[in-house]
Amino acid sequence: MDRETCQLMSLRLSRALDDIGVSEWMITRRRRMALMEESVLCLSQRAINPDYNIYNFGSKTEGSTTLGMNSDTDMLLSIFSAQLDCSGWQPDVSFIAFKNERIPPQHCYVQICGPELSLLFGHSRSRDSEGRLLLENTWLDEFILVGKCIRHGPSRSPNEKLDLVEAFTCAGLPEECQFMFSRPRPGHWPRLETLAKARKCPTFIVPQGYPDSENKEIEWRFSTSLMERLLVFDFTTSQMKVYTLLKMIRKSFIKPIVGDRLSTFHLKTAMMFTIESYPPDIWREDQIIQCAIYCLTTLCRWLKLGYSPHFTISGVNLFVGKLNKDERHRVFEEFQDYINESLQIVFSVKMDDLGSRLINMLDSTQYLTVMTRNQMLKSALRIMVIDHLVRHRNLCKSFESVYACTPKFLMNLMTNSMTLTDLTETGNDHKKEAASYLIPICLGTLASTLASECIRLGQPITMENLNLYKMSFDSDLLSSRLKFASMLYCREQFVSATHILSYCESLLGSHMVHTCPCNSICTVHSDEFADGIMNMKISDIDRTSIAYCMEFTIHERYCAPEHLAYDMTMESAEERFCIDTGIKTAAIDSVPFLYYLQYLTYRQLHQDERKRTAFQKLSRQVYSHFGHPETYFNVLAHCFEMENMPTWAKQLYRESLKMKPENNAANWHLRRLS
Repeated sequence: MDRETCQLMSLRLSRALDDIGVSEWMITRRRRMALMEESVLCLSQRAINPDYNIYNFGSKTEGSTTLGMNSDTDMLLSIFSAQLDCSGWQPDVSFIAFKNERIPPQHCYVQICGPELSLLFGHSRSRDSEGRLLLENTWLDEFILVGKCIRHGPSRSPNEKLDLVEAFTCAGLPEECQFMFSRPRPGHWPRLETLAKARKCPTFIVPQGYPDSENKEIEWRFSTSLMERLLVFDFTTSQMKVYTLLKMIRKSFIKPIVGDRLSTFHLKTAMMFTIESYPPDIWREDQIIQCAIYCLTTLCRWLKLGYSPHFTISGVNLFVGKLNKDERHRVFEEFQDYINESLQIVFSVKMDDLGSRLINMLDSTQYLTVMTRNQMLKSALRIMVIDHLVRHRNLCKSFESVYACTPKFLMNLMTNSMTLTDLTETGNDHKKEAASYLIPICLGTLASTLASECIRLGQPITMENLNLYKMSFDSDLLSSRLKFASMLYCREQFVSATHILSYCESLLGSHMVHTCPCNSICTVHSDEFADGIMNMKISDIDRTSIAYCMEFTIHERYCAPEHLAYDMTMESAEERFCIDTGIKTAAIDSVPFLYYLQYLTYRQLHQDERKRTAFQKLSRQVYSHFGHPETYFNVLAHCFEMENMPTWAKQLYRESLKMKPENNAANWHLRRLS
């Protein structure tokens, strides 16, 4: 392929990558969303433990993904810190990371200091020849093997869509991790300001031994993931397109040959060395094919040598424990063919229909290309929404511990609310956005908790409490307002409740998404929804477009309708609010709850026609997909009971039990109706 043809193909390839979401606009949105999610999770976890730190890594955070890649989520949770042996011992140190002449590059041992910690880690410890108590890298398995766990290298995850690594934060920069700052380089990349920021990034110690070591169970690996993330954030849009293209080629053609043993990390490292080695002016849209060839040439050189260096850590061969000699030769030949054919392999990439898009461009089917671009942009936005829902789900899980029944619950909520309010003024952009996102959620729980206690004691709801409800309304489109309406119903302020419920019903429409973060259920959104969030701030999506399921904790039980409160305890009428028995939450999807609460309220007001309409709307929800279908059938059965139709009610309770045989209040209701 001559130079002019190669440049023309690069421009077409650049446009095709734009179409599938590898554009400056989408990359920026992904990164902002990931960093906000990181701040949200950190702030919510610190409500439980102030030492928690959570970080997002990988394709979704970098912006180097597409819809067809089906990328997972990479997270690192740091709950301990380890002092470097060379930093000097301090009396309050719990863990020390140290090396000796026998330990492989990029690895260390973790010494446990203190008798109380030795008891905490049970059997996951051993002593070296000098009598030091060492923590094994399998210590976490003692706690998580009770449930389902998927292991990938150092990660221990509940499902295939999440790679979660629990690590130590290293108090200092290990000598071998200073490699990037001391070795010779051309000087144009990484930029000086990027290097200055990288020096301040913490290093982690992750639970993974050296592949060929005899002591791999007590070895831990240094990780410079934050430095590497910072470097990728410094890629230009053209460089991101080259990097994403290489990942698509790897996943399409190399993974079937050697699996993930030639990983995305190898490609990322090759990208960094290539960017550092080649002039900055070559990274242009009309040079994407040539730049990808330069990166493949770098990889081919390493494959031929059998040595792949690490960009930030000295003395590391990234091929160790990955590719054997025959596999390296096979991959080398594949890459050489791609290079010799000027990357014609891109026409065969089926992922995101990349090859078809390029062929369509060659055939000048401009109309088809433009339509496909609009469709793919909306599909790429769908990824953003799903990630957003996962973030909310993680947030809910983070607060589970805070929801535990303790005397400090109310004080914790108040303290967290004040801390978050301070962060909206003093934090960085991502922390400000995260705090603004969390405040309405925290205030909503606080408002409902205080109101529940007032109802229990027969006291009036104060104006301050009502203001807390009002400030919580931005947590999402429906659930906070529905909790307010539920409180009004429980206070027997039925007319006021109907006004709130009518307003909530007016918010429904094709512009919104119904979702249950508890069970990762999300309705398929319409084009109207995708159009609506196109230029919307990520933090505003919840407020205007998302209807989350409802969850009442045991602390909010007097603000929930009596029948729904059975789900918290499943005990008899006299015992149903006993704190020490049963499960501690009741959950229901927001739209069914809206119609159920309308039915109850209009029934109290003796407005039979409106009550009948609400009953019909609730009944029609049987054809919808919910995250809590068992609760839906329970409240629908309750309505049939009140309509004096016990046979239908029993059948619906039985349907509920089919969906959730255990921990289901339908068991008690069936016994009650027998």
